[in-house]
Amino acid sequence: MLEGDEEVRMFRWMMWKFEHVMATKPEERTFQSSDWFSDYEIPTVSHVPWTLKSIPIPFAIREEVNKLIMEKLGQGTYE
Repeated sequence: MLEGDEEVRMFRWMMWKFEHVMATKPEERTFQSSDWFSDYEIPTVSHVPWTLKSIPIPFAIREEVNKLIMEKLGQGTYE
């Protein structure tokens, strides 16, 4: 088991060694190719969904929230 300075050195080495595969910005994120992984379906049971009133976004931050949502939609994070 690693302890103290050894752990820190190991962590730093791993971060240096594998920095090319880490996404540090949202636009660097990618999704797995269907060439490598087949699509899958999540089975569900037929049901009547709950209908709850949405929590309103405060007017003071509504524009900022809308901008963030549009940004995430553009990146493919939200569908």
